[in-house]
Amino acid sequence: MPQILFQPAGNPGSRDHYRDTIEQPVPFDRLAAFLEPAVVSSLRSATEADAVATWGVTPGRTGANERKWERIETGDVAVFLRESRAYSSGVVLLKTRNAQLAEDLWGRDDHDQTWEFLYFLGDVRPSDVSYRDLNSAARYDAQNNFQGFNILEESRAPEVLALLGRQTEVSNVWWVNEGTTYRQERAGGYLWAPTATKQGANLAAYRNVMRLKPNDLVLRYADGNLRGVGTVEAPPSEAPRPAEFPQEPWNQPGFLAQVSHRDLDQPIPLAAIPAEWRQAEATLPLPQPHPFTRDGAVVLGYLYELSPSFVARLRSRFPVLFTEGPMDQPSLPATLSAEFSGALRDAHLIYSDADVARFLAALLTKPFVILSGLSGSGKTKLAQALGYWLGRGEDGMRAAVIPVGPDWTSVDNTLGYPNALDPSQYSRTEVLQRVLSARTLPEVPHILVLDEMNLSHVERYFADILSAMESGEEITLYAGDQAREDVPNKLKWPQNIFLVGTVNVDETTYMFSPKVLDRANVIEFRIDPLRLATAADGVSPIDLGLIEGKGSRFARLFGNRDWISPIPARAAAQLRAEIELAFEVLAREGHEFGYRTSAEITRFVAVHRALLGSAWSFEASFDAQVTQKLLPRLHGSRRSISSVLIAMAVLCSEPRQWANDGRLTNTELIKGRVEDESARADDLTEVAQRFGALAAQAPYPLGLDKLVRMLKRLDRNGFVSFAEA
Repeated sequence: MPQILFQPAGNPGSRDHYRDTIEQPVPFDRLAAFLEPAVVSSLRSATEADAVATWGVTPGRTGANERKWERIETGDVAVFLRESRAYSSGVVLLKTRNAQLAEDLWGRDDHDQTWEFLYFLGDVRPSDVSYRDLNSAARYDAQNNFQGFNILEESRAPEVLALLGRQTEVSNVWWVNEGTTYRQERAGGYLWAPTATKQGANLAAYRNVMRLKPNDLVLRYADGNLRGVGTVEAPPSEAPRPAEFPQEPWNQPGFLAQVSHRDLDQPIPLAAIPAEWRQAEATLPLPQPHPFTRDGAVVLGYLYELSPSFVARLRSRFPVLFTEGPMDQPSLPATLSAEFSGALRDAHLIYSDADVARFLAALLTKPFVILSGLSGSGKTKLAQALGYWLGRGEDGMRAAVIPVGPDWTSVDNTLGYPNALDPSQYSRTEVLQRVLSARTLPEVPHILVLDEMNLSHVERYFADILSAMESGEEITLYAGDQAREDVPNKLKWPQNIFLVGTVNVDETTYMFSPKVLDRANVIEFRIDPLRLATAADGVSPIDLGLIEGKGSRFARLFGNRDWISPIPARAAAQLRAEIELAFEVLAREGHEFGYRTSAEITRFVAVHRALLGSAWSFEASFDAQVTQKLLPRLHGSRRSISSVLIAMAVLCSEPRQWANDGRLTNTELIKGRVEDESARADDLTEVAQRFGALAAQAPYPLGLDKLVRMLKRLDRNGFVSFAEA
């Protein structure tokens, strides 16, 4: 479902812009002087004209417009407003940031800003809808006058689309024959075809890649079966043959579309699709080719559009092909975070949706998460609520909050110890009880909270568990083969235990070692003043009983993780670029990270994307990992750590320039900024204030905010750690 972009355009300047670049679309020849060829190519493939309607927004005084612009997706509908009416609308084809093009088109405003956050529109249509009707459809206040650029969330879009005569159109459905390339294309998140055969023939089945549009569905056929369903993520573009493809069968130039993937639990053999359906599809009139021969066999070609009648037949016989795609309801993973956030509100708990999504994604990436923050900020309750919501079981063993004591000095405090006086007995602990329960119910998640984990030296009581979680090796509980009750002498740490440690930092607690921090996502909880007033009314007590067991249908997501799809090709390229850049900068300062960190960052991004669905952005995912995986490892004195913090602040604040294929084109500029800023490290408070002023426009604001606080504390105290700032 598209979002609605409300774009006021009633003042004289906006009217001029609308006339100059919407009513009179901008020729591609003019755009080509400023845009990368790949961007122009994508735009040309999305429209049959020689020009395209163009609009843009300024950053705004606080950067709010940029943050809204970042949420725009291909397929969203922009609505232009003036004189208390919606007078036209268009569909977003593509967006890009380009100050030079914007200044060439529209100049600069009174604040010396230009409309550099651009988006291009197709299917621009006139409309005549009053603000009264628009407010009613959008569920806004009746007196709302649509001040400023705003985005209406997807759930409110259908009524507005109906008013505009834009009821959601059914996506096209395609059939792709992948054969030997299925594995590579599935893993890489794309479809690719050469522009021509080795003999120079330009085949329609290849050119069809350029006809794909976002949200189209692709039925993936390989080895005699439909094996999965793809969803087109972005407009296609020209791209060279993927490196993982063999060279011999295909030419180098080609067409590429980014496609997410969903495996079918049971592949559908071709014979299960009635032959008469396939034969009827083959007899439809050209010009478009069809995926079947007249006797119902599959043709030797690549990509084919399916007719509405054939799609209707497939939908009736094989609903599994359509039940989790964007044409119907969102998949179960894509509703997990929103459902849990709603349950937290039902239990009278206050968390931001973004924090909840980061917590769930971290836990599903690796079942060990550390929550740090001010006492009373809700760390323990969040993890406890998850256990209640998924279901504690009749015996209550599937969720527990276990307080760590300052006297926890060995593994005996976590996994118990053999009774020295009675060789048939074993002294159990609360932790061990949950471990034994998890072993007997391997498909059921167990949420285990170690509260105030750093009241004692973590390594003393947790080292054996940490090693077993990482290595998969057994933990020895006692020597000898004689059984002690039902406690085995050795056991493996169950993979269905999701361990959450909470951390408070004061004079009574201990620091975590890098060994522990490197093996977890560390999520910091901050107090939001806007939500503080809501918590202060004291009228509605927290009641986890209200949500107990309400999320049991999501429990299976914590077991089998096959629902996690590979990251699309462009996002994967962006991620590689960011990881390589961060590694190079940190290695220069002696703080490099290892393969495990890189792998876990990649997995987090994939999980986070699956949980957020259409609301996901690459920037939000990587920002979370900068804050949760890279920064917690940083601590030290002013002399040892100041240049590292400044370097990371540059990485978080410097704008990125991405090529259409996900390459970072201004890497050297960012590295130069790192060197320049590191040389100006005398007044750290001034440095922190300067970076703090960039937060609204920063690509990674969460990480930048943390770094600013760490720099200020380092300047005051001469020493800083992640947890203390």
